[in-house]
Amino acid sequence: MFTKTSELPYKQQTVFDYHSRPGAIDRLIPPWERVKILKRNESLHVGTEVLLQQSLGFLKMEWLAKHTAYDPPSHFQDEQVRGPFRRWTHDHIVEAITDRSSRLIDSVQYQLPYGTIGQLGASWIKRQITSMFDYRHRTTLNDLRFSEHINAMASDSKTIRIGVSGSSGMIGRRVCAMASVSGMEIVRIVRPGNRSTDGDIPSHAVATFSNGKFSSPEAVEGLDAVIHLGGHGIADQRWSESVKQKILSSRVDSTNSLVNGLRSLQRPPKKFVCASGIGAYGDQGEAICSDLQADQFNNGQDSFLEQVSRKWEAAALGFSDCGAVCIGRLAMALHPLQGALSKMIPLFRLGLGGKLGSGDQYWSWIHVDDAAGAFLHLAVNPDSSGIYNLASPEPVTNTVFTDVLSRKLRRWAILPAPSFGLKLMLGQMADELLLASIRASADRLENESFPFRARSLADALDQILP
Repeated sequence: MFTKTSELPYKQQTVFDYHSRPGAIDRLIPPWERVKILKRNESLHVGTEVLLQQSLGFLKMEWLAKHTAYDPPSHFQDEQVRGPFRRWTHDHIVEAITDRSSRLIDSVQYQLPYGTIGQLGASWIKRQITSMFDYRHRTTLNDLRFSEHINAMASDSKTIRIGVSGSSGMIGRRVCAMASVSGMEIVRIVRPGNRSTDGDIPSHAVATFSNGKFSSPEAVEGLDAVIHLGGHGIADQRWSESVKQKILSSRVDSTNSLVNGLRSLQRPPKKFVCASGIGAYGDQGEAICSDLQADQFNNGQDSFLEQVSRKWEAAALGFSDCGAVCIGRLAMALHPLQGALSKMIPLFRLGLGGKLGSGDQYWSWIHVDDAAGAFLHLAVNPDSSGIYNLASPEPVTNTVFTDVLSRKLRRWAILPAPSFGLKLMLGQMADELLLASIRASADRLENESFPFRARSLADALDQILP
């Protein structure tokens, strides 16, 4: 028997509604778990099923659960039909404490397989379950706080409608799920031939976009905002000239095309929110790169990432004659299985981690959920416009980043990588991604009272790693 209980400063109905919305299952799977949703049902009613696939190394295991009780707003239950346990029954209970607070209780009865042999892993299983439900309750609270923040900014009581391009990416998926549990309506803007499986992404309205035109423009008419994400990964390959061209064109050309398509609508969105990167600042040493004076930074180097960012942002500003434009200059988004952090963790776990170059260069970062939440904040806040740094308020040097990560993983980090070695292996990418110092502030988000989930690196790693 396992039980996790938390008191939440939200009404019983509010907490129950959160769990019943389509994106809730996505929000409540810990980011360190290699889990894929193969089949989902956008309901908690009795008889509906969810099929998950969990990867443990080379082993893939399916887990089919069926909802077996439904009594809103206080209780629903699911049971394992087939999966890793001999038995698993999970009761989700929401009790009212006052008319403004409630108690969330997750109660699980489970039996391990293989009898006595299975009991050998009992303590490890319990630790995994504890970590999972600690994450679920913390995320539920943070999501409810974020939803409260978003809804307080909405100009009226109608449902907020947001278009999202790049909805299948690391941040795009979170934008869609967070919007869903906050009660927004999402329209996924996708390319022809998009093959997201039925369970992979919650069922949202879809608008196919190609060659500057929407196949069903009525789906995107009158949106409150469009969030444009995506682009070829800047760290996926060594930067040859052809790769650099792909990085540039995948951002600039797609943005120009989407802006033109949105401008051609009878009722264009009120706002266009476009991703960019803090690479726009270039190497600034110890100078604080404040988005309150974003246009005042120029180091005279005209690096590749500075060029990409400027052209990308200029393309986004082409929407200015139709509505407000927000540019989100994104710092390194932290996720344990995707992005830059996912490439560091295996090395650190092997004891091969260490500072890069001198270690004095500043690394700006952001919790992946804060990145997604910031894009939604910019989309909904009627007062937001212009350039924003999507970064934690507390950037750290590479030496500090290395120390905090190694302590979290309980490993030594004593193997520094010299600058010349990094440049030999990675070329220009090493200079601009690993050795450049960009100390980005989050002044504008803070001025607009954005509710950061993680302000310190240690807190962020505690949230995204077991």
